[in-house]
Amino acid sequence: NYKRKEIEDFIENDLIKAVEKEFKKYKVQSYKELVEKIEEKERKIKEDFGDYIFTSGKLKEKYGETPVVSEYFELKKQTEDIDITESVQAQTFNDLYNFFSRYYEDGDFISKRRYSSKHNKYAIPYNGEEVKLYWANFDQYYIKTGEIFKDYVFNQNGWRFIFKTTLAEVEAGNVKGKRRYFFLSPDKPVDIKDNICLINFEYRLLTDEDLIEYPVKTKAGVLKKTGITQDDLNVILKDKIIDSINLPEPKNFLLEIKNGKTKLEKHLYKFTRKITSDFFIHKDLKGFLERELDYFIKAEVLDIDSLDTEKERYFDRHITRAKVVKNIGKKIIEFLSQIEDFQKMLWEKIKFVLKTDYVITIDRIPEEFQTEIINNKEQLKEWKELGFGEINKKEDLMIKKDLFGAKYKKLPIDTKYSNQDFKERLLEKLTEKENLDDLIDGVLIKSENLQALKLLLEKYREKVKCIYIDPPFNTGTNEFLYKNKYLDSSWISMMFDRLYLGKKSLKDDGSIYTRIDYHGNHYVRSLMDMIFGAEKFRNEVIINRSKQTKGATNIFLNKTESLLFYENNEKFSLNELKREKELIKFGKILLKNYKLILKNNSIYKEIKDSFNEIFWLPFLHLYGEQKNKPERIIFGLKIYPPKDRHWAFSQENLDIAISERRARLNCVICGYKHYNGIWKKCPKCNSEKANPEIYNVEELVTTNWTDIPGYSQDPNFPTRNAEELLKRVIESASKENDIIIDYFLGSGTTTAVAHKLGRKWIGVEMGEFFENIPLERMKKVFYGEKTGISKEIKWQGGGFFKYHYLEQYEDTIHNIEFPQEEKGQKILYFLPEEEKSEYLMKYMLKFETEGSPSLLNL
Repeated sequence: NYKRKEIEDFIENDLIKAVEKEFKKYKVQSYKELVEKIEEKERKIKEDFGDYIFTSGKLKEKYGETPVVSEYFELKKQTEDIDITESVQAQTFNDLYNFFSRYYEDGDFISKRRYSSKHNKYAIPYNGEEVKLYWANFDQYYIKTGEIFKDYVFNQNGWRFIFKTTLAEVEAGNVKGKRRYFFLSPDKPVDIKDNICLINFEYRLLTDEDLIEYPVKTKAGVLKKTGITQDDLNVILKDKIIDSINLPEPKNFLLEIKNGKTKLEKHLYKFTRKITSDFFIHKDLKGFLERELDYFIKAEVLDIDSLDTEKERYFDRHITRAKVVKNIGKKIIEFLSQIEDFQKMLWEKIKFVLKTDYVITIDRIPEEFQTEIINNKEQLKEWKELGFGEINKKEDLMIKKDLFGAKYKKLPIDTKYSNQDFKERLLEKLTEKENLDDLIDGVLIKSENLQALKLLLEKYREKVKCIYIDPPFNTGTNEFLYKNKYLDSSWISMMFDRLYLGKKSLKDDGSIYTRIDYHGNHYVRSLMDMIFGAEKFRNEVIINRSKQTKGATNIFLNKTESLLFYENNEKFSLNELKREKELIKFGKILLKNYKLILKNNSIYKEIKDSFNEIFWLPFLHLYGEQKNKPERIIFGLKIYPPKDRHWAFSQENLDIAISERRARLNCVICGYKHYNGIWKKCPKCNSEKANPEIYNVEELVTTNWTDIPGYSQDPNFPTRNAEELLKRVIESASKENDIIIDYFLGSGTTTAVAHKLGRKWIGVEMGEFFENIPLERMKKVFYGEKTGISKEIKWQGGGFFKYHYLEQYEDTIHNIEFPQEEKGQKILYFLPEEEKSEYLMKYMLKFETEGSPSLLNL
């Protein structure tokens, strides 16, 4: 929009001139002039040779060697070339239109590869892979994720107009279908202040009330209840917006008419369309289109079949046509790629940190800061709202005071409520003896996750031990909005770039767990094979869906999801995990584990003998011979494994089991149980033979994790991951002080569990959701909340983390400036036409934005 005038000028003037210049190479004199010259030559020839030289109006070839006759034949050929050139010109414009219309629709680039129009219309880049995963937007960034493009902004006559979207929930019983629409926000539709006109929208499902508030009628005047489009609603929306604006200046501007529509109608259409469309930026538009153009010319312009049969001059016609299509096509591609590359530069630019604050529990803060803290009314208000109680004086900060000094509550201080001086003095004091990064337990980032990953990569490249992500599943409901129905392709593009950057942050011995369900596990598996390597795949772990599931028709109810587990390379080592044995049934009594029995003496007495015997297992032996000391010694008895096998228990672990009375020998004759002392003979039957057994209430964790919940039962956040699940992931893949990252943080379970287990952590989330869910949750974790795994691990609270707000792509666009625009206009004024065209096609945007505050001047 900012460079609209220059762009329109290029299309309407410079491009036309470029086309004419190309055809000028092949143009000849006008047909009328040629006819006159031919007639003059005919008269001259007749004067020289007589009328008989022409037979039926045609000159005999044998006189062609004389100069005048040669000139005559050359002029006749030029008349034929005029017909060819006009034909070529028509075909060339048709070719160019056909080519670019394949890739653009309503001004948007559409990713379609067509290499042939004969048999197989589509082809993909292929390098001989055994299996190739390819999707329509393979070579593009998916840039629309959640909050991205929520705001639509335009400036006019000193006014700034902002269309802002908020999302609303509606009752399930009041829904008229799954499609969502834009409505004016009922609370405050328009807010005007300081030459800013903020227009608030809701994007939600259609309700019965909406049908009354926004009465859409058919041409016959009948109220529509189905088949309503956003364009239908926009007709009503524009009137409601105008009625809500009480100042004449912004109202009059929005009512200005251009090309039969008011400016409000134009921007409202663009806004509603923009939100409900996919957005991509091509990673190499110029290279893509030039390769496509090359294929197009070979397949569509140079018709090989015609070239074999036509005369030489028709062959020349096809060559001419191909050259013109190539030259003009490349000029258009050059211009398109300048605009696309500029957007790519803004997208790829590492974003600024707009704000940083810290959260630290009061037990870690020097006493000298307490007076300022207790006088901070906003901080005290937050503690009360978070449920930490009334804090009014210094004594309220403490649990108790005894001979050993004060013991403070784990109240989290958020520096956003303090001035810059307090923050700087606090950080200076805390870092007198230690590095700030060593003191900090974790980092939260409010940002679209690809921007956050690019920023983090410079500091955390190859430092992260484990990644856990739970991305939005590709359900086709409300996670993504799709133009062109590229549901799968949009989702895969989004996942590819984020998995790729995530891999770069992993240590050599790191690993990644990706949670997914049936909507996308086949795609994610293929993506991770592509990025990490198929040989790095370790397991597909089955976990509980454990959400409320409605009834299903003609399908089995889905009760499980998957964790796809990959290592970064062969250096990774999985920590062996054990769990209590699964459910055991004794008659009508269902026992979860041995601890349950021990708590209930009556049950324990009833089934004591049967229960105990369940957990006595014979010695396990595995394939492969033990290289050193294949035997095991238990109560003085040497026991060897079967041939070509080895014992699963080491002698060290066996000795521990003996000391804990979890190992015994069973007489093979009478079954006598031997628990201690040296085994010589069975005291009952004198047999010398005995079999070893070990008592084990635990078993190794397998790929079946349905013994623990997959989601916590949180009615306010139904997709909140269970802490038990994250505990198992983190303990399997890391040790204390290792870094754990989740860049689809959601409710914050990953960072909460990582902190409780003594890991460093990084979490990324975007939108207002960030403050309301993960940031608030981590403050409660610091305070010592007792949900999830807290009781099991005896969590007491405490900690120190920082959180960043990052500039986003739309921020960069909104703030872009053209400080060199005046110089650019002077350049255009003085440059010759050819150089002017070159400047507009290649250098305009890059040169004129040099020094813009949106861009870092490297």
